[in-house]
Amino acid sequence: MVLERRGMPVGMELQRILLKELDEYGVTVLRDQCAAMSKDLHTLRIEDVPRLSRLVVKAIQPSVGYERTQRIEKEMQKFKILVELKGMSGEKMSEHNTRREVNALVALGNISRTIGDWEEAIGFYKRSMSRARPIKYELKEAEALRSLGHIYKRRNNWDDATRYFKKSLALSNHMRDNTGISDANRGLGYVEWRKGRYEGALEYYGRAMEAARKAGDDVAVGTTHLEFGLVHSDIGQLEKAKEE
Repeated sequence: MVLERRGMPVGMELQRILLKELDEYGVTVLRDQCAAMSKDLHTLRIEDVPRLSRLVVKAIQPSVGYERTQRIEKEMQKFKILVELKGMSGEKMSEHNTRREVNALVALGNISRTIGDWEEAIGFYKRSMSRARPIKYELKEAEALRSLGHIYKRRNNWDDATRYFKKSLALSNHMRDNTGISDANRGLGYVEWRKGRYEGALEYYGRAMEAARKAGDDVAVGTTHLEFGLVHSDIGQLEKAKEE
């Protein structure tokens, strides 16, 4: 989304998103769901977007499928956060408000990464880091660094992925944030695996598993078991792979 469009009326921007993705069908659905909320398209407020988004998603998913529906939902969420971010720019930037700004930028990065807009996501993450560092908001800086690592990992850019994962890991270790420690180690394990350095991959995955268990993150534990299995399979240890 072009940032200059943030000043558009809410209803017109939502109409633009639906028209772009679904042509006139999208606009019809949007108007129908506004009517279901007893709202006029031209007087919608930003506070109406979450509920309206849920109604639109429910209406279009049977016709357009999960993937396109998710993209539309994320675009609507992104518009809402962009409007809120613009509102923050007029506020006195206390540490509390700067943290809100950082949270919004990371959320925008996550949305953009989810729908595959990687360049836009990189921009949001880097902006969030530049705002987080002066106030020592290490939790979100570490999250942004890991997210950059995951983007470069997806691009098979192993050097940049490693650099960002290691920076994130250092911050997460400093905070003793086991969720962040687990995620960064899993990222580094994946890089080692794809580079054919299997011992290093198993070492990083072992650290990821330990941290995930400390965090009580069953999903991360399960995913790490799977990744252990893939590494063991690649090096011909099929019984170990099967066990994982």
